[in-house]
Amino acid sequence: MRKIFLSLFSICIFQMEMNATDVNSMGAKIEKAEKIWMSQGLHIVLNNVKFELQVSNIDFENFQRIYIQEISTDKMNFFNLSTTTDDFLDENKSDNYVNWLTTKHQFYSNTVAGFLLDKDSIMKKYDYINSVNYVTSCGTNTDCTNVGFESNNFSTWEAYLGSACSDGTFGSNVCHGFVSTTSPSTGRVTIQTGGGNDPIVGSAALPVVCPGGTYSLLLENRLNGGNASKITRKLNVTGANSVYLYKYALVLEDPGSSHPDDAKPFFRVTVSILDDASCNPTGEIDCAKYVVFANPSSKEVKGNFVQVSPSSPYYYKKWSTVAIPLATYIGKTIKIEFVVSDCAYGGHLGYAYLDGECINSSPTVGPCVGSERELTAPDGFSEYWWTGYDIHGSNSTKKIKVGGAGNYSLMATTITRCKLNYTMAVDSCPYTVPANCNITGLTVTPTACNAANNYYDLNGTITFTGCPTSGVLIISNGYLSQIYTLPLTSPFNYTFKNILADGKNHPIKAVFYKSYFVSPTFISCQFSSNYTAPNPCYTPTIPCPNCLTSFSPEPGKYIVSAWVKEIGAAVDIETYTSPFIEIKFSGGTSTTGQILGSGKIIEKWQRVFYEFTIPIGATDISIHLGANSGPCLFDDIRIHPANGSFVSYVYDPVSLKLVATLDDNNYATIYEYDNEGTLLRVKKETERGIMTIKESRENSPKR
Repeated sequence: MRKIFLSLFSICIFQMEMNATDVNSMGAKIEKAEKIWMSQGLHIVLNNVKFELQVSNIDFENFQRIYIQEISTDKMNFFNLSTTTDDFLDENKSDNYVNWLTTKHQFYSNTVAGFLLDKDSIMKKYDYINSVNYVTSCGTNTDCTNVGFESNNFSTWEAYLGSACSDGTFGSNVCHGFVSTTSPSTGRVTIQTGGGNDPIVGSAALPVVCPGGTYSLLLENRLNGGNASKITRKLNVTGANSVYLYKYALVLEDPGSSHPDDAKPFFRVTVSILDDASCNPTGEIDCAKYVVFANPSSKEVKGNFVQVSPSSPYYYKKWSTVAIPLATYIGKTIKIEFVVSDCAYGGHLGYAYLDGECINSSPTVGPCVGSERELTAPDGFSEYWWTGYDIHGSNSTKKIKVGGAGNYSLMATTITRCKLNYTMAVDSCPYTVPANCNITGLTVTPTACNAANNYYDLNGTITFTGCPTSGVLIISNGYLSQIYTLPLTSPFNYTFKNILADGKNHPIKAVFYKSYFVSPTFISCQFSSNYTAPNPCYTPTIPCPNCLTSFSPEPGKYIVSAWVKEIGAAVDIETYTSPFIEIKFSGGTSTTGQILGSGKIIEKWQRVFYEFTIPIGATDISIHLGANSGPCLFDDIRIHPANGSFVSYVYDPVSLKLVATLDDNNYATIYEYDNEGTLLRVKKETERGIMTIKESRENSPKR
């Protein structure tokens, strides 16, 4: 009698402390109910019963396993009475929570005593039922049967019931006390079917069955009460089910700042790798782990959940699909685990809807439609990246269209950063045009020189057959280019505007490329011609001919550099003597003389590099480019202070990739790419010639 008296006395003390609590609002009722439960709830009652009856730890644990549903139901009833019955939390009323806890104390005292009298036969029956209903071996029921609950039952799955707790690991079996249940359909783990919608969300925004499906699983109920539930599934990975696809929707109630994050409702997904012999976990697939708890300021809730209404504590996530690539685990057995929990204090709910399926990781290949076909990646990924010979349009979508035969590769990434890499061979579709185009004409007509500015326009027409279905057409007149995206219709007209009239002969060239990468590999056809520009017709009258008004250097030391080339020079020539640079100041004679190239000739180009001084009092500077004999070319002409740094950059006009940088000494670092735009090689110009300083190769199939 002394032990029972002490238990009831502790209840009376707490009763007096809680008299001042306001229970007029729902929030206040829940908060008060949580405080009472944490101090005097059923777990306290059960511990008192254990102490009074001197129950061993193992016997008490077995009792809780057998009566977990009864205990969970009582916990839910406590919070239901707290929010629906005004007298329940009122210490001044006769029919309040103190009487309820006293009644439960007597009930569990009698129930535990009865269990102890016949515990051996009860446990034998319990263990037998579990052995019949639940998977206990890695080698049985591990295929994809009923992985999405399509049998309208729980065969091949294991369900567990536990209690919510303050759990920093979000799902610890020790903290939550999960025990398996042979009757998961009694409100905590239930099958959903039909066309209904979630009652808390209250709209078609969250159907209880995943759109397109017939059944789903409701993990935990839609009531508060401090419960947690878990469901697990073993799966043997084969080539036919190398991707596990799960679909889920969530409802979590935010308790606000009164609860730390580890005490709030949460949902967790983990995938473990099992040992072949013992069937015990040997590790987790890190990228498959997903945890979210009811905190509206967290990144996941803020970015992917919807608040039911502006003042509602409920947040929901619509049906979402996540893929877990398993190709590297073929032949292994994995264990999939879903856990959902109410808040640790008992007054706020959390539950999840689940569905799933096994799929093959291979993208599907559609039929030929004209000269192209569609490739479709598996569901459940957030990012896609395709590579291959002839991709039409974007290569970062779930579906792409391709026009050529060969190997195509897919890299797909989930929201948890799991990656799927897949390469497949695709057959070609019949083309209605020749493999290479044919340019039948390239006309060019320069307009007359404009006397106002010395410019002329260049108009032309190109005729062709068999234009590629994708890629670009580049028309150039030597130093200007026009770029057009394919396909185009013949005849095609083009125009170059505002070209400087010089009276000289110029080339005109048209090239069709079957890719957006301007490379000789992708040339479909090309054609060249020539035209003569009109003679100059206007010479502007300006105070300083050829001045660069924005370039106003101060007196001091400077570097002039350039690259020069003699047209038609002998192959074995060691230095150029024709191209030169002269620098003059204030309209006077040359102060530098002819500056010639020096050093080794690199791929027919020689560097000019010279330090000069701008004298004090000079009013202008002029740089003259000249040749002693024959035609010469000049490139990369630069002037900068001798003690300054100067780096310039060169980009591809179509792909906009960096192709070269020029350093302080006007030596180039050259970047070469493969057909997919991946950096392949880095070269460096030096005094001894061009050196390869970096080269990388990927083990990719030939295309």
